[in-house]
Amino acid sequence: YYPMIVPDSFPYHDIDICHRHREGTVEIEYRWVETTPEALAGCQLFPDLLRTRLAGPLPTSVLHILDRDRHD
Repeated sequence: YYPMIVPDSFPYHDIDICHRHREGTVEIEYRWVETTPEALAGCQLFPDLLRTRLAGPLPTSVLHILDRDRHD
């Protein structure tokens, strides 16, 4: 995840799927999401702690996150 400023000319659509692909039997959809607690609350993110991490101030250096929970 990287911070970025989206220019006004960027074709941003907050409700549209911007990319979709299949991994085995799982279809994965990608969407742009604002990093507000309200917007992130409705997203399926793994690991789960990304909701709070992305909504707060981003770290100023690399952050290594280990996820020991299974999501299957």
